[in-house]
Amino acid sequence: MNRAINWVFLGDSITEGVGSLRATYVSELVNRLRAATSARAIHDMRLREVEPEFNRFIRVNLAGYLRKDERTHAPALWVWNLASEASTIESDRNWLPLLENLKPERVFIHRGSLESILRPACFRDGRWPFWIPRSWRGLVSMDPRCYFSDTPLRKSKQSLIDAMKQRARLRLLREGAPKPLLDHEQILGHYDQLIKALRALPAAVTVLGLLPPDERTFPGSADHFLALNTRLGQLAATNGADFLDWHGRFTSTDAFYRDGFHPSPSGSARLAEILHARLTEQGAA
Repeated sequence: MNRAINWVFLGDSITEGVGSLRATYVSELVNRLRAATSARAIHDMRLREVEPEFNRFIRVNLAGYLRKDERTHAPALWVWNLASEASTIESDRNWLPLLENLKPERVFIHRGSLESILRPACFRDGRWPFWIPRSWRGLVSMDPRCYFSDTPLRKSKQSLIDAMKQRARLRLLREGAPKPLLDHEQILGHYDQLIKALRALPAAVTVLGLLPPDERTFPGSADHFLALNTRLGQLAATNGADFLDWHGRFTSTDAFYRDGFHPSPSGSARLAEILHARLTEQGAA
């Protein structure tokens, strides 16, 4: 009766959060859950693997906020954010040994956004024009910045470099046949394996639908996202998982950062509000 309850979130930078505060819909959801109850302690933990190139001595990064355990009538809720920027869905199965020990009651998956952005054809075939610097050729190296520094000198430098990158990226998108990192069938295949493994733990699984990006910054990607959302809803139903297609209710003039891809603080708050309402309907919050 007193065993802790674990909820796990899997995803990329949209779920992990950007910037020094890493504010995201997960942390905003935790705030709503804490405000709604005093009967249980709610702990917020973030865990990610650290690449050996970054630090050969430390392989994991753990951060979080532990509430004083003041529970009286309910076990503590541990919310684990295992999302990691620039990671893709196939990496999520690496968490299964940990999840087998955590035995989470619920797992939320928000995947497919990074994989579905339409990118210049040269990213896939490696035939980059000579005038594109090598440091710009990574997966997200040419994506627009979320925001600029408040320091005037740094802001000027960041603005100039970003403008150059965006001019080059949009030109490449116009000149070639843009393609996503993974096509729909590849993403759905990874989702299918992941959901089946999570359901076998067993855990209740919620698939969080994609949020179509701004056409001004990622031309052509929005329709690709919407088509994948339809397929994800069908796949979730087939595997006994819940599907929350929340993008229709995600409307705000400042819902995204300037890149039109990552939710802003107000956007994250809105996503948390939508997710909290769904969990309340299901009797989980």
